[in-house]
Amino acid sequence: MQRLIQLVYNYASNAREQYLLLKLYRNALRTEVTNRVDQIRQINTGNPLFIKLVVNQYRDETGSTYVRQVLNGFMKDFLARGSMDLDSDPLNVYQRWLNQQEAETGKASTLSRTATAEEAMQHEPVRKGVDAAATTLIELSSVLRDAIVANLKDLPYGLRYICKALQEDLKAKFPEDGDEVIIKALGVVLYYRYFNPIIVTPERFLDDDKGVPVRIFAYTLGLA
Repeated sequence: MQRLIQLVYNYASNAREQYLLLKLYRNALRTEVTNRVDQIRQINTGNPLFIKLVVNQYRDETGSTYVRQVLNGFMKDFLARGSMDLDSDPLNVYQRWLNQQEAETGKASTLSRTATAEEAMQHEPVRKGVDAAATTLIELSSVLRDAIVANLKDLPYGLRYICKALQEDLKAKFPEDGDEVIIKALGVVLYYRYFNPIIVTPERFLDDDKGVPVRIFAYTLGLA
């Protein structure tokens, strides 16, 4: 269907075709929300057809340029930090701590190698390691969030328009749900469906030489 729509609208190659394609997406989205979405959480957990088509359209059209713009400053800051331990899994931190003890003492540790996460967190070095990694991850996530927000004006217009339309349609169909629930659904569309695939698999959307720093970021965070 995506290939057919692109062909009919001449791959949105001029302003008129872009406008008509956006009108199609807008009307289709309203129909899909009205007839197929029974709960807002379906936007988050399901895969609504025309939301998928819209995201693909505007990610493929201008996605790589926009994402590079958003991530450029963030990636420079991230890589300048050098080596960072971002593993917040208590069991992994626990195993590394045991290995370090054994390397320093030259003796096998008397602690269990099959401890649970709860048991691992009872040890202060493990708690400190987990807290330090979590703090760094929160800090980096905040920097990335701020970079996205600072560049929202350059987000492809079609995607911004469809997000606004989706907000209107969800409010109209689910007036009893609060703004927070609707905003969460929009966040899923913008970050999880639009940004996340580029960060996780940059080779699909970015030229190889320009995608390498993003790929380093993805692998470092365990996203790829």
